[in-house]
Amino acid sequence: MKDQSEAPLKGYRILDLTTEVGLLCSKLLGDLGADVIKIEKPGGDDARKQGPFHGNNRHPENSLFWWAFNTNKRGITLDITKPEGQYLFKRLAGASDIMVESYPPGYLDELGLGYEAIRQISPGIIYVSITHYGQTGPDAFAPASDLTLVARCGWMFLCGDPDRPPVRVSLPQAYVNAGAEAAMATSIALMHRQLTGEGQRLDVSVFESLGLATFHSVPFYYLNKTILKRTGAFRGGFSESVNVRQIYGCADGLVVFALIGGVSGARNNKAMTRWLTEEGHPDPCMNDVDWDEFDLAKASAVQVRQIEDHIGRFFSTRTKKHIHEQALARGLMIGIISGVDDVCNSTQLASRMAWDSIKLEPDGQEIRVPDGFVKFSDAACGLWRRWPMIGEHNEEVYEGEVGLSRMDLVRLRDDGII
Repeated sequence: MKDQSEAPLKGYRILDLTTEVGLLCSKLLGDLGADVIKIEKPGGDDARKQGPFHGNNRHPENSLFWWAFNTNKRGITLDITKPEGQYLFKRLAGASDIMVESYPPGYLDELGLGYEAIRQISPGIIYVSITHYGQTGPDAFAPASDLTLVARCGWMFLCGDPDRPPVRVSLPQAYVNAGAEAAMATSIALMHRQLTGEGQRLDVSVFESLGLATFHSVPFYYLNKTILKRTGAFRGGFSESVNVRQIYGCADGLVVFALIGGVSGARNNKAMTRWLTEEGHPDPCMNDVDWDEFDLAKASAVQVRQIEDHIGRFFSTRTKKHIHEQALARGLMIGIISGVDDVCNSTQLASRMAWDSIKLEPDGQEIRVPDGFVKFSDAACGLWRRWPMIGEHNEEVYEGEVGLSRMDLVRLRDDGII
């Protein structure tokens, strides 16, 4: 693990009161060096119940979901529903720069821990609220989940095959989108505070953040009055009659290639035609086309299918590695679709030192995890510490930083406060 001394957010403290809705926000800020204190209820956060689990052992300390979203955080337990827990939280808030929470609107106000109460203790605090629909509006209190949010924002309507119901993206995306946007907004608010001394409340809506996932479909609706639909391995919107294939099978997997028009399409299509010809696969359906004049909006579905079928037969006899190498050499817009094994064994990622390792306790087994998400020329971003165990830093924080005694901690545990 790296030296945190050169991290850009070193010296700033963040209190993380989020559920799975906001865990990524504080993790990204922790990667930048902030001291993140993850506050869990006594016994552990519900996010620890999410699998998969290391060794298939369904124990709250073995959740791989928890591990992934909580590196670079310290962990304490605290029951903020009890008066003494609220008192301790306020003491922590008074020495903090940022607070991130994801409770329903108004819940923390009821506990005396809302923005107005906390800003009295820490006037410069940046108070970040990440909720499903935001703090206001007719749906502010509506129940939701990653599944329902991805469905309602219109994203799911575009995912899947046209002859089947919509599908979700395999891994949860709603909270990841919102967490990244919240981290960006928090960084901007922190810069504002550096310039003015003013803190502020940030209201992040997961539903609104997902609007970015449908950015390509919105212009089609407003400009062309066209509602894009699910097209599976194809892409629609080029014309009324043609959907262009994007996903092709190859000898050992899948690749991405799309037939397009315009200047960039002409260059790409010419290079593809030369490649097929040089490797013994010429065909009039491509060799006789004037690619400089090719226009998908005017092409017939029959012509497009002939070209795609010819390219598909060619790809089916080549490996991903061969296609990738030729694409780079010929300047072709082709991408390989990587599996997890491809990513883990990527020479590109290895050359950029994109991975770090964490030693598990007590057996000393090492696991590989992603390193920092950006490389600064004059700062550091990376892995400073593993995820916290339940209440792992209670003594460190409550005794060493809040000033409680060991007997205080014993009593707080007995009373269910920590």
